[in-house]
Amino acid sequence: MRAASACRAAGASRVIAAATHGLFSPEAKPLFASDLLDEIIVTDSVPFAVGDETPPRRLTVIPTAPLVATAIGQAHAGA
Repeated sequence: MRAASACRAAGASRVIAAATHGLFSPEAKPLFASDLLDEIIVTDSVPFAVGDETPPRRLTVIPTAPLVATAIGQAHAGA
């Protein structure tokens, strides 16, 4: 949140956060409620869970299955 605030203060018109695994504790609720971030991008390597809430509108979840399938195919083919 501090980094997003600093980016906004420096004139950023959009701020996007990205993480590999979207492990969010209950303390992350202000992150989703804040207007500092336009989008939060995570992979589906772990399911979203913050209490009983559904994923917020600004959360984008990218599937990892195509990447894993490609890696397995290349390993099997000896690439």
